[in-house]
Amino acid sequence: MTLVELMTASTLSLVVIGGMMGAGIRFQTQSLGQQQKMMAQQSLRAAADLLSLELEKAGAGFGAARLNLGGAVTQGALVPVTGDTFASDGTFAAPDGEYAGLISDSLTIYSGVTAATINLACCPGVGSLGACGACSTRNGSGNICTAVQPGSGTFSADSQLVFFNPTMGVACAQKLTSAPNSAAFVTSEGLGSLGAPGGSDPCASASTFWCSASTFATQLSAVSFRVNWKPVATGGAQRPRLQRDPDGPFGPLPFQDLLWDVEQLEVRLLVDDLSNPGAFRFYPDAAAGRPALDQCTVATCPVAGGLDAKDTALALGLTANDGLRAQLQRRVRGVEVSLVSRSLTSDPAQVRRTGSSEHAHFVTTADGLPLDGFARRRVVFQVTPRNFALSEVTP
Repeated sequence: MTLVELMTASTLSLVVIGGMMGAGIRFQTQSLGQQQKMMAQQSLRAAADLLSLELEKAGAGFGAARLNLGGAVTQGALVPVTGDTFASDGTFAAPDGEYAGLISDSLTIYSGVTAATINLACCPGVGSLGACGACSTRNGSGNICTAVQPGSGTFSADSQLVFFNPTMGVACAQKLTSAPNSAAFVTSEGLGSLGAPGGSDPCASASTFWCSASTFATQLSAVSFRVNWKPVATGGAQRPRLQRDPDGPFGPLPFQDLLWDVEQLEVRLLVDDLSNPGAFRFYPDAAAGRPALDQCTVATCPVAGGLDAKDTALALGLTANDGLRAQLQRRVRGVEVSLVSRSLTSDPAQVRRTGSSEHAHFVTTADGLPLDGFARRRVVFQVTPRNFALSEVTP
């Protein structure tokens, strides 16, 4: 073999080896990409399963009733907040820069612990108290009388309670101040620093809410979810993760990391038209011109099917806009959740930008996701809370 032939053969061998190495690298890159897509999909499944379980039990014990948390703060068992920035929470950061449009909703879910439920009773010897006639479930000391002595092991001091009057479709949150030692609850009205509801609010101490022994009490449970973009290290890049607060906004525990690289949480409520069974409206619904329910006003969100006597009771003590939201909350029958997760790393070959070099930004997909090299997966699911018709069918 001549030197020329040897050099030619070597060159060809190098070309073949280089091609094989290139193919191997591409195969490895594709394999890694598929693996990351699978991990993103698994994160979504885990998040969807957990949220579905929490959503199914939303409103246990009080359904879609108006829930007064204290003062004039009223809402339903499902509380999505659009674009929540948690301004007073230094552990939270919203997405910034080119990701600023991906800020998520937050979601708080309230439910009763139905295994710890007890009926109220007319207080002995009270006679007339406030708006009540022969029967009041509150005595002269403001304590709330029960049919039997609440178990101190079940109702411990500092427990959050919810009292539900099914006739009025109203639920009132209070905090137990001491473990029960008689057939009565000793409570402070409202949760946190919200204080007692006043005026003509149905939960006020002199309201007819407390005139019925069909009212009952149970422990109140709360859980909150949000997407936090705070960097893992000071000065580092933002990395999103789904967080969960296991005792909600009025408990002592903080938000805790649940799943990394979940970057969006969006919530829509499905609202029933009580005069037209089977007809539903989404809040928010940009195509129909409806905002999120927490942003509704009398001008933007008329109640489908008109109002009835229970709607009048729900609006007592509230501003016109807050009363409208309470009436819409009464009609919530389902919730739609959209979650987006992304891969751990970005593939530079998949980045797409538009604009000049100084003002370039990511090209976005039809549903607003940036083409930044991360592989993404989205899941959308709907849940019907099993308790939300309770406040409409219970006599």
